[in-house]
Amino acid sequence: MKKKINKLSNIKLYLKKILFKKYTPKNYLTTDLLKTDKIDSMVIFKLIVTLESKYKIKISDNELFSGKFKNIENISILIEKKINAIKKK
Repeated sequence: MKKKINKLSNIKLYLKKILFKKYTPKNYLTTDLLKTDKIDSMVIFKLIVTLESKYKIKISDNELFSGKFKNIENISILIEKKINAIKKK
């Protein structure tokens, strides 16, 4: 269980570093990424490419336009599930 928590924490920290380079809001885990003025479509595009490359996953359009890609908390959970699904194969 501890390893799972550490993996999820590492994903959250990685996302924080990518998305909020200089200014990190206090509620950065639940901040709606599409409603903040610090993040635009190019940042989201780079994020997707970076995540798919780093974690060897594929993010579908359905996932991108759902609540799964709304904030760092949800993205972290999505990534962890995808990583675990790959490991089970």
